[in-house]
Amino acid sequence: MFPPDKPHRATAGFTLVEIVLALGIISFGLVALVGLLAVSLDSSRSSDQDTMIASMARQVTTTLRERPFDKLKSGGSSDIFYFDAEGRALPAATPEARQGAVYQCTAILTRNADFDTVETNGTSKPNLFDVQLRFSTALKPATSATPAAMEVVNTAIARYEPPIL
Repeated sequence: MFPPDKPHRATAGFTLVEIVLALGIISFGLVALVGLLAVSLDSSRSSDQDTMIASMARQVTTTLRERPFDKLKSGGSSDIFYFDAEGRALPAATPEARQGAVYQCTAILTRNADFDTVETNGTSKPNLFDVQLRFSTALKPATSATPAAMEVVNTAIARYEPPIL
């Protein structure tokens, strides 16, 4: 047993100061993790939208490249393409299809005269079009509460004529 003149002090357990300090450290770490979670969600959302825009840009570019090169027009004319929420192209001819559209793409073609071929009669033949694809995610007029988001993708369409063997 213990001698009666010395008071007994328990050595097991934690003091209140140690518990408060541990809770402070743990809560600081949890706040940091919650902050990282918000950044991670924003990054994931942005990445998903970038992937969607790239897929739609590929579809528009493929559609433009399937046209005969001589039918492509430069300047004021622009083609408009519509897409649903999953990035699938919608037929632009019908107003009903446009109502289900979430994305709109305006394709603006500009003739790059630096790559024209000069014919023997003095006329020039275009060989390259610079294409600017403007994607809009808000098809309704923008208000202060919902600003229209715009993404721009630049690409080119070139004439390719295989050599005659």
